Amino acid sequence: MEFTVRREDLVRGLYLVQGVVERRNTLPILSNVLVEPAGEGIALTATDMEVGLRGVVVAEVRKKGAVTLNARKLYEIVREVTAEEVVLKSAQAGWVEVLAGRSKFKIVSLDAKDFPQLPFGPDAPQGTAISIAAGTLREMIDRTLFAVSSDETRFNLSGVFLGNGEPGTLRMVATDGHRLALIDRRLPNAKIERGVMMPRKGLVEARKLLDDAEDSEVTMLLSPKDVRLVLRSTSFFMRLIEGEFPDYRQVIPGTTRVQARANRDDFLAALRRISLLASERSHLLLPKMPSTGAGFSPRSRGWSHAGPGDDARRTAARRIRRSRYVTVCKQPASKMRAERRVGAGVPPAAQRTRPARWST
Repeated sequence: MEFTVRREDLVRGLYLVQGVVERRNTLPILSNVLVEPAGEGIALTATDMEVGLRGVVVAEVRKKGAVTLNARKLYEIVREVTAEEVVLKSAQAGWVEVLAGRSKFKIVSLDAKDFPQLPFGPDAPQGTAISIAAGTLREMIDRTLFAVSSDETRFNLSGVFLGNGEPGTLRMVATDGHRLALIDRRLPNAKIERGVMMPRKGLVEARKLLDDAEDSEVTMLLSPKDVRLVLRSTSFFMRLIEGEFPDYRQVIPGTTRVQARANRDDFLAALRRISLLASERSHLLLPKMPSTGAGFSPRSRGWSHAGPGDDARRTAARRIRRSRYVTVCKQPASKMRAERRVGAGVPPAAQRTRPARWST
């Protein structure tokens, strides 16, 4: 195996696989990137068996062959050299030379036959195809990923639900039992018979891939076991999470008893100020909507009466009357009880403290 590639192209290709390769060294081959000829260049493939990526880089192939090299070491070497072109060629058995200008490196290679087969290429199982704008998919990931549970024992909350909302819409939903994020986007060709759950790591890597993608549209292929993203020069897959996503519809209020409209920036600034005294463990805030205005109190022990009181409420009331608005709804008690059932449950008595009387 021997090929020549532009350093800049190789750096970009190796950057994309860094978050995919296995870092725990459970299997040494999973820490490596598979380098093999593909069309008019080379293909870089990496996986940890849960997510996988294959990117094609333009290169001049002089001798065909496939090798696997440590993904992190190869990326660090190529990133630090200054030559415009990099040459990779097989040396004696089990070694690969990296040549760049006056620099020469030798890296251990593992047998490419031991690299796992991934669902890429024409032989991969086909599924439901959905064409979606790259910017739309990026936005949907951004607005749901933050709400995914970080508790690995709650596997049914450790991913983002993907399905259909209203007819002709694509929906993503995420919750950790305390908060819920939902986003719908019009997509007439999106027809998903049964919703699926996509893992957090897969979406993080997909988001990074979409940042660097030059494609205006992305093709999503949904099969019973995985979701694949197909771009012009890159393919990506993530294995689906098994299990049932909780019924999120029961915690979304159909009607509201109270509505308040507030300037978005002022609303965010008030949340930041009051969160300074919120519990570091729970970060709970108590919204208040008296007739004189709206405010928040931190649900935290040890803080009982701090703040400007009526002056803050009058300031909040003036802010609510500005032109750029956020709507805050107070849901019925029945919906609030349902939300506690779907979430983590009622907190222990030690955490159910009286709210402090500080409003802003």
